[in-house]
Amino acid sequence: MDIAFDSEENIIIADSGKHCLQKYYQDGRIITLYTSKDMLPSSLFVDEYDNIYFADQNDHTVKKLTKAGVMTIVAGIQDKPGSQLNQLDTPYGIYVDRNNVLYISDTANQRIVKYLPNNQGIQIIANASDLNLPGCVFVDETGDGALYVSDLYNHQVLKYAPGASKGIVVAGGRGFGKALNQLYQPHAVFVDSTTGSLFVMDNGNYRLVKWSKGTEQGELLSGTTRIISGTGIRFDSQWNLYVVDQGAKRVLTFEFNSNSCK
Repeated sequence: MDIAFDSEENIIIADSGKHCLQKYYQDGRIITLYTSKDMLPSSLFVDEYDNIYFADQNDHTVKKLTKAGVMTIVAGIQDKPGSQLNQLDTPYGIYVDRNNVLYISDTANQRIVKYLPNNQGIQIIANASDLNLPGCVFVDETGDGALYVSDLYNHQVLKYAPGASKGIVVAGGRGFGKALNQLYQPHAVFVDSTTGSLFVMDNGNYRLVKWSKGTEQGELLSGTTRIISGTGIRFDSQWNLYVVDQGAKRVLTFEFNSNSCK
């Protein structure tokens, strides 16, 4: 389950439980954009043209739904999971940059792959030598262009500089635990390019934390609110923070200048 915003600030939800994509308009209307009993959408991305990309874990593909309602497969081979370069196996996190490069967390294959636009090729950015169950991905496009990956079973977030084959630990990496310098199966990630702050859904600890650039530990943002399974983090244009709590089947809004979720 994930969340994104289109160009008019309408909310797009990938609902894995209901097997659909839904749009929540600013005026309160709700419509279903696409549904199939066989789909299992995980992560979601909306580009500047309001094309919606989503990873479908059930058929091992990444799909694109245009604003006109046209659906195409842009990565993977439908119903054929595998480890060949043109295959995916239970993909999860996705990100599409402004150059139309598609980044995918190919979770069951323990790798991050990059699909270049216009069929220019597919590249492996990271693999099991660095990762143990990669989850979400995020590219800091307005900052240094680095790729961030949540590494669930190593309990850390890795940062890959452009062109790098090895990541550096920017959060966690001290084994799993509850201390603020530790993470426990981190999931959704987001980077504020203006400050370099990294927002992490620390799922095993049921909390949202912020790691400021260069710090050795995180700052608890979710207060006493218990986030059962945070699978998506997004900011709107006013820097209101939205957190998808799939475990509790809800979306939380976070008042960025306060110290609590509501």
